[in-house]
Amino acid sequence: MTKFSDVQTILDTIIANWTTGNGSPPSLLARHKTVTFAWDTKANLLASTARGLQLIQPDVVGKAGQGATANLVVALTTGVAPFPPMPLDGLDSQNGMYLQLASPEITTIISWIEEGCPG
Repeated sequence: MTKFSDVQTILDTIIANWTTGNGSPPSLLARHKTVTFAWDTKANLLASTARGLQLIQPDVVGKAGQGATANLVVALTTGVAPFPPMPLDGLDSQNGMYLQLASPEITTIISWIEEGCPG
């Protein structure tokens, strides 16, 4: 079973790599025009929004085959129109490379969502 800590580690690693490539961390709240964008707790991740969209829509949680439609997954792979994939400019902010649906990180996030977002 996938745990929240698995997802948290993935998101922390994405930000750490981006920070290394840029020399400073991103301004996530300003960039995403929100005050609710965090994954320090499961509750905060489930409540997080970016540009007015909930990152993990409640109607996909716990439903087989729906995890890939979560805004978080879409944002990290192809981008939620009209916005490009995240993180901006690629995983290390230099290479223009993004996660794919088949990436282990994304399959872990999808599993977690489809398993009902266990603790």
